[in-house]
Amino acid sequence: TTAIGRYRRGIGDAATFGGLVSTRRGDGYENSVFAADSYVRMTPSDSLRAQFAGSTTRYRDPLADRLDQPHGSFDGHGLLASYTHSDRVRSWSAAYADVSPGFRADSGFVNQVGVRQADTNVERRVRGGPDRWFRNLFFYAGVDGTRQWDGAWNEWGADVGVVYQGPREIELQLNL
Repeated sequence: TTAIGRYRRGIGDAATFGGLVSTRRGDGYENSVFAADSYVRMTPSDSLRAQFAGSTTRYRDPLADRLDQPHGSFDGHGLLASYTHSDRVRSWSAAYADVSPGFRADSGFVNQVGVRQADTNVERRVRGGPDRWFRNLFFYAGVDGTRQWDGAWNEWGADVGVVYQGPREIELQLNL
């Protein structure tokens, strides 16, 4: 049996606050997630998002053995936060995610647990026009990293690139 509930409320013209509850139960199995989230538009170009979730899970012992999961009930949490600035010519953003090893969202999608992830990027837009050789040029750079819960590096990367948008919907992209 699965049940999911979501509520979101606007606060003025520039903010929302919401919550989510999901539960999934079966023979000797249960998973429940409780989450709160918010979105705040601080200026027409700047916004902040945040979500905190907690879960409690219990698998039947044979299933826990087969999937290498803890026996009995276990808990976990997840935190997501991001800041974005975007205007007509530039944008930048930063995001952070912290998902404990015990977090489970069996009614939803969480691609990896037991990690801490951060990323940031910047982009500059140069506007062309219908009488120019380009409609838009985008220059961007970004960096991201993921660490295991114990602090060991899992992966990291950096990107630098340019995107050309031209007449007749032509788009070319170069990433380094």
